[in-house]
Amino acid sequence: MKNLIRASLVAVMLAAPVASQAGTTLLLDHVRMSFVARPDGALTPAKVHDAIVATGLRHGWTITSEQPGQLTMSNVVRDAFKVVIRLNYDASGMTADYVSSENLGYRTYSGSNAPYIHPKYNKWVHRLMKDVRVSLAESK
Repeated sequence: MKNLIRASLVAVMLAAPVASQAGTTLLLDHVRMSFVARPDGALTPAKVHDAIVATGLRHGWTITSEQPGQLTMSNVVRDAFKVVIRLNYDASGMTADYVSSENLGYRTYSGSNAPYIHPKYNKWVHRLMKDVRVSLAESK
């Protein structure tokens, strides 16, 4: 029993430095989100672009730069937090990559190469990507 308690204490002590770092969480790589294939083949990169822009605007994102198949977008939330992401897209799906942020606690902790950030970052990016996919599925 004492060994179990010691092991539990050691596990908590090892996890504490990361868990206590100002409410940050592991920054998720937003892996490729595929779009539902349409039998008529009507999904084009241009339609995906338009869906990303329209959905992004509804969620407060602005386009800061664009190239074919790539949009860089930023979002300022409550005049306190800023996040910049790069979306790579084509007719079959998209990915989102972290570019930069302000006041979201982005950092890597000693002993770990994994980046950490405020938990809202992951939610904001996932919601944007999910809503783009829904928008494309609903469009005619």
